[in-house]
Amino acid sequence: MKRKLLLSVAIAIISVLTPAIADAQVVTIGGSASYWRNYKDDHTTFSIAFDANHGLSERWLIGLNAGFKLNREDGVSAHALTLNPYLRYVYFTHGILSLYMDGTVGFANEHIKDHSGNAFGLEAGLKPGISVRITDRAWFAAGLGFIGYRHSKYAESALGDRGFGVDFSSTSVSFGFYYAF
Repeated sequence: MKRKLLLSVAIAIISVLTPAIADAQVVTIGGSASYWRNYKDDHTTFSIAFDANHGLSERWLIGLNAGFKLNREDGVSAHALTLNPYLRYVYFTHGILSLYMDGTVGFANEHIKDHSGNAFGLEAGLKPGISVRITDRAWFAAGLGFIGYRHSKYAESALGDRGFGVDFSSTSVSFGFYYAF
């Protein structure tokens, strides 16, 4: 049931974004990847995310981030698919540097080995970030945390810890590369 809901939301968002992307003058595609292995604690994390956005104006962008996450600790593994549509406002630009704020609603469908069924996660909040333009068409961006609400079946999900607040921990920091068409 929750998979069908997640898939329906993804199809709806893609169908809304597709005409805008087709007529867009500025479409940005990018992504991020991470891998960490702690041999001492037998803990491995891996994630990969794809990001596409469309510039509505010089200050406003609408986008979608979709990703896969793997977390393996003490022989228990969790696999998650995430979907995060967002509205980005660029509130400061000076030369090659820009500061932005993403308003996002995120969804995660997580399967944890040795647990019954899947866990559905939800988040709503703001994600501040910074971008540095490398060329006219490429830039490096970093998301610097999360301010908002997260909920899931378990205390922790692929989106982060359950609760409400401000999270500027290393688990909420992301780095990516983007290219504009």
